[in-house]
Amino acid sequence: MFHVNIPALITGLGIGGVAIALAGKETVENFFAAFTILSDKPFKTGETIKLGEIEGVVERIGFRSTRLRNSDGSAYIIPNQNLVSQNLINLSLRDTRVVKITANIKYGPDHATLVAITGDLKEALLQIHPVKEPIDVHIENFDKETFQLIISYNLPHPLPDETKLNAIKRDVNMKVFEIINGR
Repeated sequence: MFHVNIPALITGLGIGGVAIALAGKETVENFFAAFTILSDKPFKTGETIKLGEIEGVVERIGFRSTRLRNSDGSAYIIPNQNLVSQNLINLSLRDTRVVKITANIKYGPDHATLVAITGDLKEALLQIHPVKEPIDVHIENFDKETFQLIISYNLPHPLPDETKLNAIKRDVNMKVFEIINGR
């Protein structure tokens, strides 16, 4: 009646359907990933998460993407499929935060001095509130003129009220400098 080539019409609709399906593949993946996130609840709005090198506070969980806010104010919009297909770390669920300091020291101190510095550092860091065990001090790398002394310590998470992370780091760094410089 309309003089339409039915096989050509069916072929055209088939090809068009495949094209639409391929174009919408990512949207559908992100939509189902959103349901995975909302049902499994690996994180909630307001929690801090880390995905690869990206770390931030979850601001919004949408059907296509999730928005994170980094500590420097940058916003990351991450497709939900990436959140469910990669290893994600929920930093808000931790009870301890490990902080590391690397001190480059010129060659010169003898073995006894290094042992004394190590002991003094461990003792001094335990006196800084709210630093807690374990505290580790060890030599890691040897360069041409210096070696690296790695100092790691633990802090409770979340920090006690009115305690600021940068203030603790400053106090620890100053104490490390005082002890190393005093030898």
